[in-house]
Amino acid sequence: DLAMNSVFDVQGVVEYVEEFAKVVMSSSQTSKRDQGRKQDGLCDSDKDETFDKQEEAMSPPNKSQLLLCGVDHMYLSGIYYAVNVCALLNHKSDVLDASMFLPLVKSCRNKTDGGYGGNPSLSSHVLYTYSAIQLMKLGEHELSRKEREQTIHYLLNRINQRSGEVYGDVFSMSDTRFTYCVIAGLYLLGGLGSIDDQTKDNLTSYLSSCQGDDGGFGMIPSAESHGGQTFCAVASLSLLGNIHKIDKEALLEWLHDRIIRIEEHEQQPNVVGFQGRPCKTADSCYSWWIGACLQILGVLEDEIHVEDAIAFVASLQQKDGGVAPRQGDSTDLFHTHFGVAALCLFLPYLKKSNATTINNKKDAPIQACDPLTCLPSSFLQ
Repeated sequence: DLAMNSVFDVQGVVEYVEEFAKVVMSSSQTSKRDQGRKQDGLCDSDKDETFDKQEEAMSPPNKSQLLLCGVDHMYLSGIYYAVNVCALLNHKSDVLDASMFLPLVKSCRNKTDGGYGGNPSLSSHVLYTYSAIQLMKLGEHELSRKEREQTIHYLLNRINQRSGEVYGDVFSMSDTRFTYCVIAGLYLLGGLGSIDDQTKDNLTSYLSSCQGDDGGFGMIPSAESHGGQTFCAVASLSLLGNIHKIDKEALLEWLHDRIIRIEEHEQQPNVVGFQGRPCKTADSCYSWWIGACLQILGVLEDEIHVEDAIAFVASLQQKDGGVAPRQGDSTDLFHTHFGVAALCLFLPYLKKSNATTINNKKDAPIQACDPLTCLPSSFLQ
């Protein structure tokens, strides 16, 4: 069914991510209550009859609560997604102000190594350390000198200086996603200069070895090329100043082949989506992963008409305000975030005559999204 939206509703998506934030805060308060009961020595047998009746009367979990249960191990990333949506849309939210979540970010910090876990009970991982750094940037919070140096040291320690591989934590294998999180995290902390020249060369060589014969990048050398992994490699190489050391012509061809023209769209005949791999359908998150690669390489306008790309993301906004991966799918926070990020990536190229594609009732200027860090460009100035 392609009888879709042609206008993206800003207020609708804001309400969607604010609902997530409310559930997070509610869950946090519940966890504190349960922790207090344990500290007081209470157990199931201590529950009184009134509490039992209240528990029986509880309604089944709603969609947001089920979503939160599924992302309990990655609180920080989920909060970053929600806060960043509001920041990109220039919406001042009472429940999604980044500064409100700084205590939670701090509680996820592991003082022994300077990294951050997905929630306060987990060990450090570069994925969530990067989300923590992004959230602190959004909250305009500066680490102390000692904390900053410790976190930079943690990120540097995830790099195998000889091979150029990067590991997510002490248990995981290498992955170009982890390489990106380390390099972009160091960039936001002002720590890229801490990488010595030999290690930088090894990082570049390893990333280059992850480029396949088709021009795209995989998780590791010889792995299947993938849109998300390609973004991680391209952004990392750009931040290292070594984007010129890969086969750019093959990469551009691979990226070009990821553009999907959706001819059966009823309201706009030239809607453009992006796929992550060959023979896959277009997906809203790849509007970011592939679109950002095209912008980093300086060819975005050469490859697509941004009006058509914006129309695709807008068409996937559902009645609840969120963005679905594809038509017929349910919305989720991940695709909502990267759908909005893609819109903010494309908007600076949008002609004023087509500005009605975005329905922004508050008429606040929507932020441009930085293609390297997926943060509002204004926060990096």
